[in-house]
Amino acid sequence: MPQKEVIENEVKKLLITVSVRCKDHPNGRIQLKRRFDGISVGSQKANTLERDLLREAEREKAQRENDGTTWETLLSLYDVHVRDQLQKGDWCQGRQTYDEAIRALHNWTSNWYQETAARISAPDVTKLFHQMKE
Repeated sequence: MPQKEVIENEVKKLLITVSVRCKDHPNGRIQLKRRFDGISVGSQKANTLERDLLREAEREKAQRENDGTTWETLLSLYDVHVRDQLQKGDWCQGRQTYDEAIRALHNWTSNWYQETAARISAPDVTKLFHQMKE
């Protein structure tokens, strides 16, 4: 049940929990919880707040789907594609050159793994180049 009454510091509060499935979220779902004072379970105000919270979760899901995949997933997909091309002999680099390049990408960009690939910007890449230079 998404609405439930909890007692915190001897004060009754309404706890509303909503959950939306999302394949682009690390946990597979977006879960939001909010606490409200002075609202009873099942009241019109509680139902309105629950609908608003559900809309907020749906907006977050839509934003994630719009932004796309994470950097780690993108690197993995690229790796699968290139290895397939290497086996066919259609890739412009040798296997060793590619392996070194992908290993370097994983080493230098590991802190971007959970970042949405669409949100990695030119300043992020410039910062990475400065780190590599040091």
